[in-house]
Amino acid sequence: MANEPKVSILDWETNKRKFMTREIPITELHLSSEKKLIFEHFEIHRGMSEEIISLEEAMKDKRIMTLVYHLSKAEQNFIGILDKLDQKDAKSLPRAIIRIDAPFAFSPNEYTDKNVKLRNTALTIPPSQFNQDSEIWFGQKWSFPGISLFASDRIIDTASCPDAIYHEYAHLITGKYMGENSIGRSLSEGLSDYFAASFLDYPSLYDARTCPEVKRQLFVRGFQLQNALGLYNPNIESNFKSDFHFIPSLLWKYRLFVGKEMADKTILKAVQKSDPSTRFYPEFVDNLSKSLFEEMIKTKGESFTKEYISFIERDLFIPHGLITQVSYENSVFSQTPNQTIHLPNIDDRSKSICKGPNEWEIHTEDFSTKDPSVRLKWKCDSVSIALIVDFSNNVPTQFLLDQPQTFLTGNLKFASISPNVPPTGYSHAEKTQYGKMFQFIKSKYLFYRTQEQDMRLYYKRDPILDRYQLSLEFAYPGIGNREFAIPLSGF
Repeated sequence: MANEPKVSILDWETNKRKFMTREIPITELHLSSEKKLIFEHFEIHRGMSEEIISLEEAMKDKRIMTLVYHLSKAEQNFIGILDKLDQKDAKSLPRAIIRIDAPFAFSPNEYTDKNVKLRNTALTIPPSQFNQDSEIWFGQKWSFPGISLFASDRIIDTASCPDAIYHEYAHLITGKYMGENSIGRSLSEGLSDYFAASFLDYPSLYDARTCPEVKRQLFVRGFQLQNALGLYNPNIESNFKSDFHFIPSLLWKYRLFVGKEMADKTILKAVQKSDPSTRFYPEFVDNLSKSLFEEMIKTKGESFTKEYISFIERDLFIPHGLITQVSYENSVFSQTPNQTIHLPNIDDRSKSICKGPNEWEIHTEDFSTKDPSVRLKWKCDSVSIALIVDFSNNVPTQFLLDQPQTFLTGNLKFASISPNVPPTGYSHAEKTQYGKMFQFIKSKYLFYRTQEQDMRLYYKRDPILDRYQLSLEFAYPGIGNREFAIPLSGF
């Protein structure tokens, strides 16, 4: 329409790799109100005010209109992805209150801590008992008059940064499926960074190029998602600050393999298959592989899709230390018995304690990428004590059978957090027996200081039997005089 009102915004020009001022029709903002900044799924407030910013006020402020435009763009991008997934609830996005110039830091109890100014940051706040809507806060514009040396290490205005805006809005979407309190976890942060880069169609985040007159966040350094990746490290699951790059960079590389549309669809679909307990590896990577199969088979057929999934596994996941169900048959997990094993305890030293039955009960039924551990029970007479061998510290590729190293390293330890306390229901005699067993394991098998012991799960292919022979043994000769060796094959 010739007389349709227009607003001035800063927009990212993908082809030119820079920001440019644009005049856009107000209809591009997808407003739900003619007078207020109210949208289908969010509304805009200034600071901690309960009043919604008026459209008349906002149209005079390019900064506010830039924030509004990119929030609306993020919303429409997610709706577009959901529409392509043919989902009926495509528009059921979470509601949120957006605050620009939020003056205080967030407090879990009151939402504000007036003693701490909210500067140099943006954050997404999940619903609480005090407020049923999520909130996204953008701090006040921060200037450094007369200071240039240190300003290069600070974000000046996150409300003008599309990458920061897209990142925070993505938290609303992922939180719907992965739990509102997933914010701050490595998977949630990595997904938000991926969607920010994908919506920009540019793999550089949080630097002067993707945000005009803005440098870097205080602790989230600008980085290039297309840079070379290393191997997956399990530490990132509990401490995302140990490596900001791995998850979004791997997802960006996945995007280069399958294309933007397929990547956005399948990554969001993998999010929908996730829950608050989902880790990036193995659960999310498995979800992603399954989602790619489900979407690709619709147009490419089963044969091509299986071959392509294998290609993604071989050329993307495995080189970076990730194994999905596609590679399960080529892993140690496929070789362990899917049943409980009962074997006699051949350690002669245990005969001084056990007068009757003396055996090991071994559980490998759940030995997998989700739970890479073998559970043991020493059963002596009518008493048993539980142990566990944890292999989670191994790099995922070490579980593949075709590796030069033919063993896994694990830690043997008591399964209980209070192993010295006998189970309830034991008689006095059984409690005494349990105490002797506890002391035996503690003194004969475990290190005194750590109450753990290094174990190895050896695996070697038998050319005659055409199968792998597996054996669980102490890593160091002399501990138990090899009398602890437990075969895990041939059952």
